[in-house]
Amino acid sequence: MTPDEFTKNEPQIMQQLQMGQIKSQAPDFSAVKNSGRIFTREDIGNMSTDEYKQNEPQIMQQLKSFGIPSSQELRNNSGVVYVKPYTRSDGTEVRGYYRAK
Repeated sequence: MTPDEFTKNEPQIMQQLQMGQIKSQAPDFSAVKNSGRIFTREDIGNMSTDEYKQNEPQIMQQLKSFGIPSSQELRNNSGVVYVKPYTRSDGTEVRGYYRAK
């Protein structure tokens, strides 16, 4: 859209923004539910089939909410934090991941 076209259509654009018909390009990480984990493209690419199946409902919800960002996109966003890999008390190893603050 040219600047002239934007100026001409600005009232309609602003109205559509207010009504939620136009989504912001910046992801809304507050939409993360349950564990607060944000799956990145890299996380999903590194998952085994079983891991993907286990996390599929959360991944699909995230995809519908704000998409699947890359690790780089998350590093540039102050609404998320990185959780370092750790071992649970029961011996389960947890990979590092991003989550909403």
